[in-house]
Amino acid sequence: MTSDALPTQRDTARYLVDEKHAQYVMEVKQKQPTLHDALEAFDLEDFSPSEPNTRPGRTD
Repeated sequence: MTSDALPTQRDTARYLVDEKHAQYVMEVKQKQPTLHDALEAFDLEDFSPSEPNTRPGRTD
């Protein structure tokens, strides 16, 4: 699931993970300075894929 910054909230993320067992990508803007700063501190290597894409029909 991908989304823009509007639904980037803890409750939304928890619902997706806990209820739907989904993976997600959400945009974070500087309007959420604490979260934005925390994410800026990560090294991009910390976000490598956790598992290969094995969905049928996908080659990426």
